[in-house]
Amino acid sequence: MKTNRSLFRQSVGALTLAVALLNAPAQAQELASTSVVTSPVENPLKVTIVQDNKLRFQLEFTNPENRKVYVTIKDAQQRDLFVETFTTQGRHVRTFDLSTLADGRYTFEVNGAKAQFAQSFELATQTNRVVLAKN
Repeated sequence: MKTNRSLFRQSVGALTLAVALLNAPAQAQELASTSVVTSPVENPLKVTIVQDNKLRFQLEFTNPENRKVYVTIKDAQQRDLFVETFTTQGRHVRTFDLSTLADGRYTFEVNGAKAQFAQSFELATQTNRVVLAKN
């Protein structure tokens, strides 16, 4: 009798663990090979993008003049998902939490009067599936 109860408890425990693992939320990750991204061409806006968490990015840039600088995040179809305008001179820092975005290709763009910067990245969901079977 004790053996049957013990086996039943182990089975219920294993089943509970399996269900919990299968229902765990998937996490997406940025696929860049490095966490610091800068443009390979001349970059007068001095843009840097640093991945400080799995899906949080810190964008820094310098507005060398008191002109408008637009920061945009676009999807694969070039639709604007986010746009912010900066008009003051100096260094600007903005943190983006991209955890609500679906899997796909996106682009950070920083456009000033005399310079443009673009960095594309891809978000892909990675899931771990576990199957537990006991006889």
